[in-house]
Amino acid sequence: VLTEFRLLQFFMTHADFVYSRQHILDRVWGEDRFLDGRTVNTYVRRLRNKLEAASADVEFVSVRGVGYMFL
Repeated sequence: VLTEFRLLQFFMTHADFVYSRQHILDRVWGEDRFLDGRTVNTYVRRLRNKLEAASADVEFVSVRGVGYMFL
């Protein structure tokens, strides 16, 4: 849950820009980690589900071949 919060906080403070999975990993998990881009996919999916369940008026947008943005 703490990582989900940090990821949501990152996107809320950097909304309307597209970020690569690598950039997100570096900013949220730190540069000294052994994870890949699929980790970001998993956490974004979890947050999408929670935001949808809460009827939040925001969304994560997947930009194919680039990464994600938060609107």
